[in-house]
Amino acid sequence: MNWIEIVSLMASFASLTAFFLFLWFSFALWRQKRELKRRFVSMDGNKVGLSKHPIAIVIGVGKDLNASASDYLKDHDWGDVPVISWKSSGGWLEPKDYPNAMININGLKDQAMKVGATEVLLFYAGPLDLAIYIGTRLQNWVPVRVFQHTGKAGQEIYLQNITLEKDAAGMETLTEQLVKKL
Repeated sequence: MNWIEIVSLMASFASLTAFFLFLWFSFALWRQKRELKRRFVSMDGNKVGLSKHPIAIVIGVGKDLNASASDYLKDHDWGDVPVISWKSSGGWLEPKDYPNAMININGLKDQAMKVGATEVLLFYAGPLDLAIYIGTRLQNWVPVRVFQHTGKAGQEIYLQNITLEKDAAGMETLTEQLVKKL
């Protein structure tokens, strides 16, 4: 066997190795994409029914959402869903009032955990920074359906824009997850 045949054989082996590595990584990417899609965020609106033990958490900062959230639940035949709520005592909250609000929000999650909630229907109206805190408290616990409050006073309307599936929070990029597996 001369050196040209040896180089040709090595090139063929390298090509086959590269091809099989390509197939393996493609399959791994496909599987990981499917898993991420399953765990990520669903935008299905109201098409899917409720889980076994849903609970509605109603948080109003500067406004009382209990009546409108209860009406929404009744309109969607979810009137038997337990509702736990908190409303700020005054008007709009100042940042100095956030620690007390956070304690109350923690209490809502504790109540929901005690009753064994399998899903949260979240009705919220308030400042964005407090909404971020709520998101961190509810992450990776149970699926959370987020209902956006729209409309003006006397015209209370909710839209379910997003469902945060369990394990969706804290997700890494696809590349980071694949590198960890290697």
